[in-house]
Amino acid sequence: MHHRPNNCRTIVGSRSTPLRLAAVAAATLVLVGCGDDGDNADGASHTPVAATAAPLQADAIQLAVVRSIDLVDVSLSPDGRIVVGLDEEPDEADDSIRAWCALELASDSRSCVRGNIVEIGGLATGLPAAWSPTQELVAFTTLGDVYVYDIEAERVSVVTDDGFVDSSPDGIGNTDRDSPPAWSGDQTLTLLRSGVSNDYWTSLIDVTLDGEVLSSVGSPSYERTFNDQVSTRYEWDRHWQEPLVLRDGRVVVTGEGKLHVIDAARDRVDVLGDFTGAFAPYAAEHEEYGVTVPGLPGLPAVGELSDGRFLLYNDGTRSIVQTGAQSGGPSSLFVYEPRSDTLTPIFESSPREDGWVGPVAHALSPDGRLLFVAWRDPRTTTPHGTARTSFSVIDIEEFDQPVVPHELTVLHSTDEFVLAIHPLTWATNNHIAVNYVGTGGELLELRALELSQDGE
Repeated sequence: MHHRPNNCRTIVGSRSTPLRLAAVAAATLVLVGCGDDGDNADGASHTPVAATAAPLQADAIQLAVVRSIDLVDVSLSPDGRIVVGLDEEPDEADDSIRAWCALELASDSRSCVRGNIVEIGGLATGLPAAWSPTQELVAFTTLGDVYVYDIEAERVSVVTDDGFVDSSPDGIGNTDRDSPPAWSGDQTLTLLRSGVSNDYWTSLIDVTLDGEVLSSVGSPSYERTFNDQVSTRYEWDRHWQEPLVLRDGRVVVTGEGKLHVIDAARDRVDVLGDFTGAFAPYAAEHEEYGVTVPGLPGLPAVGELSDGRFLLYNDGTRSIVQTGAQSGGPSSLFVYEPRSDTLTPIFESSPREDGWVGPVAHALSPDGRLLFVAWRDPRTTTPHGTARTSFSVIDIEEFDQPVVPHELTVLHSTDEFVLAIHPLTWATNNHIAVNYVGTGGELLELRALELSQDGE
């Protein structure tokens, strides 16, 4: 790896309307609110809403559409004030030139950094985006390198420059690659790194925004013999995965059907739990290669619940067989209890007919009590012939067995196709930004259901 302290490469484009960020103070921040009908028409006056909203109850929630967002790959800040994403319109002279933009929702002011999408992410793709604790910086990975978008400075800087070499086939895969990062401090990132042409994450590193490595912890490994060849196999799955930083500062990484918890300060890796017994043995016969590949899905940890349980996500890179499940598609989200090694699907496995798909996108409430889920219902189709997307909320604190999506309260449904790439952000003001394929995004608001005096 090549470190460039104090002189990291910066990509700066044309400046647009300045966007100035106030100091983060949740009690005083405001965001665009809904009109009486739940929609904001262009040019309509905006109603400020406090950035920290009252806690909601799963059985008393209604959903309103606040506004559409004319950006793609959108990510909402944790306080709900700002959306970042890629400008939908390419440069007239060069369609590889796009802009990463930040949209302050209350004022509708926008600032953008223009550049080549290969360099600054987006279609490459820059998702998922990680917001710094101050919410002034956004970190993302594209083509194996980590970048940071400084919203106020209108600048995208390279943090690690060890992935994508050039646009030719020979230039891809010949260097280290880095995972989507998480913030371990105001000015430090934690990320997974794989070696050259490696199918696994080989280490977890902490880096400064200048790319200086502060610490590195190696993945557990073992020797494996295949076709009379001995090779080193690393346990941390290189599927879609980013490090999950726990509330106590330790980091969780998934691999080989286990959750590993890493304490970088003590250079220590412990097995937090083993969920291999929760699945029937998996073996896929790849006829084109003539080899059998045993294993489990990646199931990276994507959320820490308040009671010590974890939310795990099936990244879809391997088929899985859920023990005791019906025929049909398995759930894409699970709750894992490490003390008992119990893995519980959020959704029942779908039957082949009149079933469901999902959850295709999700968000945990800031207090970790509720889970917002998007799922597809093939029983109702769009004009395009695809399944409609429905949105529901589950009380994750009370969750102890799989649910049937058809029995959930549908808060909202849409003909749009939800982009299922990464967890959504449930902001402190109960707003959630959703990505739709080919049509930008939409800002939703969850509100307490207003009941009449007779309880209806």
